[in-house]
Amino acid sequence: MPDYYEPALQDSSLMGAYSETWDSDAVEDVERGLRPGDLVKLCLTIDQADQAGAPSGERMWFEVVEAVNGGYVATCANVPVFPHLHGVSFGTRVRFEPRHALRVDRSRSV
Repeated sequence: MPDYYEPALQDSSLMGAYSETWDSDAVEDVERGLRPGDLVKLCLTIDQADQAGAPSGERMWFEVVEAVNGGYVATCANVPVFPHLHGVSFGTRVRFEPRHALRVDRSRSV
């Protein structure tokens, strides 16, 4: 049984309207390979977005831990505002694929 969570994540190809939090080269950057310590910005999709006032997603930084099954496992490096809506809190391990990457920061790689 995996020791990580697989939340609903926004595909980065749909994020072009949010240029301040999206880097069009992020997917290619991830496909070249990530190392433990790299930070990746992901957007968790929130199902309750159809309710008045609920956000459609939350963008946060995750620290890469390992490569697994064609993707990566990373821990949430932020304190989420809406953990009750998407199930992720600080330190939660999540699995993601390169297509989910909005931005990459390699300044903390080991």
